[in-house]
Amino acid sequence: MKAYELMDAIGEVDDTYIHSAEKWLEGDSEQTGMNRRGIARRFLLSAAAVFLLLVSSFTVAMAANEEFRNAVFRFFHISTPDVNLPVEGEPDQSGQIQNIGSTGIENAVKTEYIRIDGKFDYNDGIIYLYDEETERYTQAYTVEDGQLCPLEAHFESFEYTWNGFTYRINFDWYEANGALHAMGRHYDLDTGTDWGVGGIKEDKVFVWLSAGSQIDYHMYVLLYNIRTHEVIDVLDGCEELKSQNIIDVEFSSDRSAMLVTCGEVTFWYDENSSRVYYYEIGNGTVQDLDELSGTRVMGATFINDDTVCCYWEDEEGLSTHRLLSLSTGEVRELYSDMPGVRWSDYGILFTGRRYGLYVDETGGVSVYDFKTGEMAAIEGFQYHEDAEMVGINGSEDKMLFFKTDASAEGLGVSSIGILDLEKHSLVLFDREGYDIRPESTFGWFDDNRVAITAHTDEYWYLYIISVDGASY
Repeated sequence: MKAYELMDAIGEVDDTYIHSAEKWLEGDSEQTGMNRRGIARRFLLSAAAVFLLLVSSFTVAMAANEEFRNAVFRFFHISTPDVNLPVEGEPDQSGQIQNIGSTGIENAVKTEYIRIDGKFDYNDGIIYLYDEETERYTQAYTVEDGQLCPLEAHFESFEYTWNGFTYRINFDWYEANGALHAMGRHYDLDTGTDWGVGGIKEDKVFVWLSAGSQIDYHMYVLLYNIRTHEVIDVLDGCEELKSQNIIDVEFSSDRSAMLVTCGEVTFWYDENSSRVYYYEIGNGTVQDLDELSGTRVMGATFINDDTVCCYWEDEEGLSTHRLLSLSTGEVRELYSDMPGVRWSDYGILFTGRRYGLYVDETGGVSVYDFKTGEMAAIEGFQYHEDAEMVGINGSEDKMLFFKTDASAEGLGVSSIGILDLEKHSLVLFDREGYDIRPESTFGWFDDNRVAITAHTDEYWYLYIISVDGASY
């Protein structure tokens, strides 16, 4: 949960952004049709392994709770594929957004096809339509039982001056399912400045500001109260941090504290290019994690509001992690010299949430509970053969897997799997016709549904997929 997913740290944005933002950051916003968030993943290249942060060692997991280890996850591979809705026979476009049909596999899988004329985005079950003239997301919809339901928009506008630039921030927000939803961003080509906004709970929105590009990137964060129209500078009065070049921020779940990374962005191995600080917002206290943990810290993340995991990686990509208790000062090493699955055939794969995976040398997969250290195998499932993991949903009770067809135009998602952590089952199904419309992004639409974006020369499409593991 680092800077390009800051809203995830508040608990409102799903893993879709992690994958789709890559397109925008590559300067491909017109191709993807999305006006994507601009918090630069570019400066996180060297910090990618931070997503191992919550992991306990394999030895610890093997010694963990016997009941969880014996609770094997069942693996069901549905033999019938889901066939994409063909382009031929599509109804004429009626308005900017339209549901044009659905497909499915018996009672287990259903896909709704939403066609959109123009740019759009989505998050936490909300589809946002972008207005080119106003340069804002001015319409929003939920999708319930195949029906598009419009939401009432509320407009906010304010200015904030930071780093010599005045940011004019304009966005719409919405209420749905008892929660606040917002999305907006703007990039100024002339100044190289960027702002973004997204919804969080408790009647506030989260705002970030950034400037520069590549190595000279720096950023700032604010909270904005929707009800009182108040801009909250969480670093107000903290000159020790404000005087440094901030490149990354993470909030605790109760937003009483922050992990602030200061320094420079590098594209090569440099363990001394940045420092991480623990900042208590209420009293303005700043502490260097190097000093608190007793070791050099390259990155850090909150496990809970009292516990921080500190990270260091060597030049070979092997990582060492230590747990730091903020209340007692106790430091415990989780493991050292551990490879990650993204760089090795085996090791740890972390989603940035409570649950992740351990892949052994044979490709066998076990679910890790990083909070308790418990582990349970997914019976018959091979990570490198059957599918790879995208991420976990916001409720942390389901994991998403996929495979792609390298020969397809676009992403070409050929298989999708949903691992239900409560029902202890993984349902995997294949897809056909994924090259009918080139596919661009893939991730969670909300806690229970999956989304794929695709396009033709005329329109953009959002496929919303539901999987009912109870049917198997």
